[in-house]
Amino acid sequence: MNWNIVEPSAGDRIFECDKEALKVSRAKTDGLDFRLLPEPFVGDVEHAKVILLNGNPFFDESDIEYPLRQEFEKRAQANWQNRHDQFPFYYFDPRFSTSGGARYWIKRFRAVTNLTSADEVARNVAVIESFPYKSKSNPKENSWLRKLPSVAQLRLLAEKAVTRGAVVIALRAEWAWSEVAFIEACSNPQQPYLTEKQLPNSFRSIIGAINS
Repeated sequence: MNWNIVEPSAGDRIFECDKEALKVSRAKTDGLDFRLLPEPFVGDVEHAKVILLNGNPFFDESDIEYPLRQEFEKRAQANWQNRHDQFPFYYFDPRFSTSGGARYWIKRFRAVTNLTSADEVARNVAVIESFPYKSKSNPKENSWLRKLPSVAQLRLLAEKAVTRGAVVIALRAEWAWSEVAFIEACSNPQQPYLTEKQLPNSFRSIIGAINS
């Protein structure tokens, strides 16, 4: 899929594929914020050995004024086109270590990076969101937003990861991934961490895949 962005005069960012279905005024009542770029996935989703299935990207108010926002958004858009540097999972790029996303993700990988390395995780792990637009809370299970074309494309990416043999884990919004054959769901989706406690049946598989 070509993840092209439409930028209306109001400054909202939505994907071209969603422009007919997405009614911006209605979506905002569901707690979404379109001032920041959507984030359908992070990392090399076509080749990553470990795929984490998530809910939707968290809206962090501080990212509006993030000093490296322009550089960060260019990097994120390159990721959509499968153009990667040494940090496909770009929140591990030291340049972006103070971003809201880096603060969220790096601590969740601590148990994994202790047994591998940040560089290996950045190369071998990717996250696919069930819904690409940012909010402070996950859209409801029955939300009309779940029918957007971008959502169907993200589900297809997850199914392809299963087919090629990646270790596929559901971190959050397990119900959104019911049609995908993931290995295990995180035991604490409200505060997910990649630890043996939260992923007792797959944690060692994650470490093995990253180190292989």
